[in-house]
Amino acid sequence: MVKLKLFLSLFVFLNVYALPLQAGTDVGSGGDLVKCVPYSGNDLFGLYSLDYLVFARESGAKQPLPVKSWEESIFNIRRMFIDKLPELLPVFDEFTNNILNEDQSRRQIWEPTDYALVELDDEKLPISVKIPVNCRDNGKVQLVQAVIRQNPGFTGSPLIVYKYMPKIFEKMASERPLQLSFLLVHEFLWSISDNVDRNRRINWFLHSQELPSLSRIEIIDRLLGMGLDVQTVPRILDSQGRGHFSTLQDALAKARAGETIVVKEGVYSTGGASIVVPIKIRGEGDRRKIIIKGTKTYPAIDVNLEVDQLAEFDNVTIVRDVSPDNDDEYYYSNPLFVSSGRVLIKNSVIKSGSKYILRLNNQEKVRFEKCEFVGYKGIVIDLMFRGQIEVLQSTFQTERYSLLFDATRFTGLFAENTFQTECAVDDMVSDNPWDDSNTEEGKKRVLESKMKTIRALGPMFVNNKYPKVKDPVKDKYWCAP
Repeated sequence: MVKLKLFLSLFVFLNVYALPLQAGTDVGSGGDLVKCVPYSGNDLFGLYSLDYLVFARESGAKQPLPVKSWEESIFNIRRMFIDKLPELLPVFDEFTNNILNEDQSRRQIWEPTDYALVELDDEKLPISVKIPVNCRDNGKVQLVQAVIRQNPGFTGSPLIVYKYMPKIFEKMASERPLQLSFLLVHEFLWSISDNVDRNRRINWFLHSQELPSLSRIEIIDRLLGMGLDVQTVPRILDSQGRGHFSTLQDALAKARAGETIVVKEGVYSTGGASIVVPIKIRGEGDRRKIIIKGTKTYPAIDVNLEVDQLAEFDNVTIVRDVSPDNDDEYYYSNPLFVSSGRVLIKNSVIKSGSKYILRLNNQEKVRFEKCEFVGYKGIVIDLMFRGQIEVLQSTFQTERYSLLFDATRFTGLFAENTFQTECAVDDMVSDNPWDDSNTEEGKKRVLESKMKTIRALGPMFVNNKYPKVKDPVKDKYWCAP
């Protein structure tokens, strides 16, 4: 760790930065230190990690393994992960390899600040926890918010951003390296667990003297007792080989029902593998650089679940650039193919080299939220039988029309979307009498069929935005809603 300059005296540090702060926006999760003053009843003096103090004074508690530097402490924990919990190693390595990183091109960024950080609420403790009296002022715990892991919703970015106070880190590194290790591991644990009390217990356990003597089974059982199942911790897919998987095929082959697979930036292909268990696939980084790509033979994503099972995708790009020789070759052109089950796709880009985008076989349900659809001329949602489609708060970028349906035998909702073209929906109803559309009778039947489609689709479109219609006749007789 590069040594950070300490600009303020101990007096200023302990008093100015320990001032209670008014809680602000829910910006994320924080790492707290506690200031203790000299007291005859115990030997606590100075700054301690809140995680350490919560359990250090409990009856029978074994003290943490002593170390000479925080790097030594992190090394000990990593060695244990290698030997006994390899499931957690990629997530731990990514965190530790980015500690104090200021390179904005990387996925985890530490931003130093000389200003007091907004106090967060994650220091709330169980009633049974007692902080020593000399670490309180008029009964209130003397907290120092040393670091905040900001929520993506606050930063507006999928990147993980840490705000930290370098003066505090420098002092802790030189005077209390074990306490700095507690502080850092506290932040790491938010990558695998979202419960503050559980994280404090796990943090103490990872630093304990008893940990090296426990077997893998014993460690897993202890973590289960704290509420953490290592089998449900997100596994990482990284094309550079720095995760649990380097190919999407391998990730799907070993996928466990209910798990989350975190996908790093790269280009991935299923290679024909279907999603057959309910999982979540979440991109981490720039969604346009997290590409799940189809081939001429296979769609980008093929879902084949039980009827009520759900597959989720978040912050990825789903693309298939292959244009079929024959537009009727649906399977050879759709990026998305849903044979059975339910699918939720959020914050993603769906691109197609042809005009086809999605194929449903029967009664599947697919929901898109805050997505971007990019298609050649237009996008076809292909419904062989009955299905349910919902598209919310998304954008459609096409050249001629936005959506086509080959039948109206489905239910759907299209709400608060933005359409680039004046023709939101064209239809391809199978019973259109195209063979005699040049006759007066044929044109009449075509028009009646078009109006039937408009009436059927109209109620499904709510609060959408369209460009100004240039052709009122086209709007009335051809486009819907």
